[in-house]
Amino acid sequence: MIADQTLRMAADRRNLLVGAACSPHLIAREPEYVQTLAREFNCLVAENCMKAAYVQPERGRFDFGPADRLVAFAEENRMRVRGHTLVWHNQMPEWMKTAGFSREEALGVMRDHIRGVLAHFKGRVFCWDVVNEALADGGGWRTKSPWFQMIGPDYVEAAFRFAREADPDVLLFYNDYGMDQPGSKADECYRMVRDFLDKGVPIDGVGFQYHLGVENHLDRSACAANVRRFRELGLAVHFTEMDMGIRKPITDELRSQQASEYANRVGIALDAGVSALVFWGFTDKYSWVPSFTKGEYDEPLLFDSSYRPKPAWKAVFDALAS
Repeated sequence: MIADQTLRMAADRRNLLVGAACSPHLIAREPEYVQTLAREFNCLVAENCMKAAYVQPERGRFDFGPADRLVAFAEENRMRVRGHTLVWHNQMPEWMKTAGFSREEALGVMRDHIRGVLAHFKGRVFCWDVVNEALADGGGWRTKSPWFQMIGPDYVEAAFRFAREADPDVLLFYNDYGMDQPGSKADECYRMVRDFLDKGVPIDGVGFQYHLGVENHLDRSACAANVRRFRELGLAVHFTEMDMGIRKPITDELRSQQASEYANRVGIALDAGVSALVFWGFTDKYSWVPSFTKGEYDEPLLFDSSYRPKPAWKAVFDALAS
């Protein structure tokens, strides 16, 4: 591969971040994983090791070892780091979600967790997904979240205020799926963040996850307009967890469709002023998609299981380089 024909170089020329979710244990053991990650991306996000279950497995005992190794790798390779995630209803440690905290106790637990994590990574992580997936699929609140049940809907606002108190400089994001196209969930998110801004709640950006299958054909103009309205509020927008599984049986025609749809996603981002494109992994070898879909989908990423660039990689590169 020619040195200047990488996603990283194409993104740098646009002053754009292009990133990938990754894992420190793979960085430690697999040279091709390391080489591809450092060559192709100028940004990374921890796939798991910055989530609450990993960094605070016991109350008051933080374990930043794996996350520190990931941040050190980023610094060695001149990569920016997105923090993911401070407050989420999944991958919480058992003590955090089953202790039967009162509202005030739960607020204290949330505050202490956010303070501990942000203090540790201050100046090394440029933005954080403060709250992840607080909205229900059809709009409204995700009422089964332990945070919602312990605190109420204002837990989201509280988390952002705690994060700003802990670090005045880091960028604070709300992150969710299912907002890629215009619809009830995107509208609900828009109303929520607009209300936050009206009330002075500190929020700097919104993350659109973009977990979609090849069959999800997006209207470029409509989707760009959906994103652009968030930008018009003065917020940054990142596409934070991009992948695109192909339903089996997989054919070369479907791989070609995947490439076209990836180019369309990049086009939406460029049209709407999105400042970071982050893929949820980069090699099919380690994607979560086959497991999550019980084997129905596979090959969702830009490199195959042998780290060879796929047609999807070329489509993304061409879209960035054009």
